Amino acid sequence: MRTEKEILIESIVCDRLPLNYSVLNLVFFLMSGGQMPPIKVQKCETGYKLLDGRHRVAAYKLLGLKKIWAKFYDTDTDTDQFLVNAYAIAVLLNISINEAVELIKHYK
Repeated sequence: MRTEKEILIESIVCDRLPLNYSVLNLVFFLMSGGQMPPIKVQKCETGYKLLDGRHRVAAYKLLGLKKIWAKFYDTDTDTDQFLVNAYAIAVLLNISINEAVELIKHYK
């Protein structure tokens, strides 16, 4: 199930946030009244794991904003995406799905 709500930016868990021209362009876009789609997160022990939206989060932080709209993804969605990725790797490398799953697990 996917839901959307505003969350505190400080509760987002992310390895690193970029600071580049893409982020600066988003800052200018937001300053001119533009609106961004929600980021994608998953609830975790320490807050919200960021799945998609590093540039948006960085732009919001630069603007000093405290909250951002987020779309929540549950573990079923992760499982579905994992299987899609495994299938794609199996096709690309001409290997079995089980081999692709083991390959993904090895490199996680």
